[in-house]
Formats: sequence, structure tokens, C-alpha cells
Amino acid sequence: MNLSADECSDCLIEMIRTVDDGLVRDRTELISATLSREQLAPTGIGNGIAIPHTMTDAIKKAVLLVGRSRTGIDFFASDGRPARLIFLVLAPRRKRPLFFSLMSAIIKLMREEDASPTMLSAGDPADIIAYIRAYEHHNFLGNLKQGSIIEPVLSGARGLLL
Repeated sequence: MNLSADECSDCLIEMIRTVDDGLVRDRTELISATLSREQLAPTGIGNGIAIPHTMTDAIKKAVLLVGRSRTGIDFFASDGRPARLIFLVLAPRRKRPLFFSLMSAIIKLMREEDASPTMLSAGDPADIIAYIRAYEHHNFLGNLKQGSIIEPVLSGARGLLL
């Protein structure tokens, strides 16, 4: 989703509102839990990237949302750069292993030199989904017997939202 918000909390609310109703037990609690988690410690990781995340039973299954900001949103990264790519990870508490695997996969993906420019210049969500799938297949599926980490999460939402 191309984000219209210019503040961190507004960005998170905007992204959460796009999650399919069938995946949400309590949207108000989901927003509250996500904002509370963000207040504990900022999730800007630097280089224009933020990975806000929360585990709460207000969501039924793990969801990954990706937002882009043309101007950047302050997620209080240590390098002071505003986030232009925001990966929001939401998962129920019972999915702790998946949650941490997904967080790890996103961090590894974003260490790739071409990841951020490719996603920022993508024309539509399908381009970003294709990039993530290709990266995961090349870097993980050949080495893991468990299968895709990101793919089931992409299927759980309406795909990646841009």
C-alpha cells in the first residue's frame, strides 16, 4: 500500500485497517496491541526500513503487510532516517515460532543490496510478491526442508498490500 500517513501511529492504523475482517478477532485490540508494542521500543531498523510487529490473539493467523511511504515516516531508527518501507508483522501468540522465523526472513531479505530499491520502485504488489518469493526460494527453500516461511503468510492476507 502506498501510505498516506506521515506519523508512525497513523501508519500502523492505516495498515491494520486493510487486514481482511475474517483474519481479525478484535480490530480495536489489534491496533492497541500494535501501538503499545511500538511504544516499548521503536522498530525502525535503519536504511529507511521499519519492521513493526506484535503478537496478539486479536489476529487469527500470521499476516505480513508491506507499506511504502514516498516521503518517509519516523520510526525512530538509530540512523535517524525515516522509513520508506514498512513491514508490519502480526501474529497470534500460539504462532511464536512462525513469528520469529518471519521476522528473521524479513531482516535477511532487507540485507540484500537490491531489495529496498527494487521494492520502492515496484509498479504494483505483484512485483514485490514475485521479488520476495524469488529471494526466499533462492536463499531458503533449497536449504530448508520445512518449506516456505513467507509464502503461507502471503496467502493469509490479501497478499502484500501496497
